[in-house]
Amino acid sequence: MRRAVEVDYRQLRAMPARSVDVTLECAGNARRFYDIQQHEPAPGIQWGLGAVGVARWRGVPLRDLLTMAGLREGAVDVLATGLDAPYVHEGENLGHVRRPIPVRKALDDVLVAYEMNGEPLPVDHGFPARLIVPGWAGIASVKWLGDLEVSTTELFTPWNTLFTPA
Repeated sequence: MRRAVEVDYRQLRAMPARSVDVTLECAGNARRFYDIQQHEPAPGIQWGLGAVGVARWRGVPLRDLLTMAGLREGAVDVLATGLDAPYVHEGENLGHVRRPIPVRKALDDVLVAYEMNGEPLPVDHGFPARLIVPGWAGIASVKWLGDLEVSTTELFTPWNTLFTPA
């Protein structure tokens, strides 16, 4: 990025917006069956079937925010970090949820959403803002969006290495 940019909720809502209908599916959908089908149990909430939803999301295209900040040539990944409570896995504090996406995807159809189905984003769906990454596992659509960081190298976090869909 050429410069750091801070955008508050009021400013985000004042920017040109678009709406998209997107299906989000938790990467752990049906994880209670992993042990039976793959002979390896999956950590986390033992979802059955149904960790899937469709909503109309409204917000600002991520490409607009990246353009505002002056996206540099050579940018590779955008790292979204949530403001959720730090996640502890097997006794290790992994910090806030962080999930990188390639710049080419960020510039395509990713949205920083602040509305769901015509209403302000509910808290359990990430109020005040969340990333919506169409066509990717739900974990890429980071809730309670805090920071976006652009890197000139490929980024790795537990959410794109350790906790990947089976």
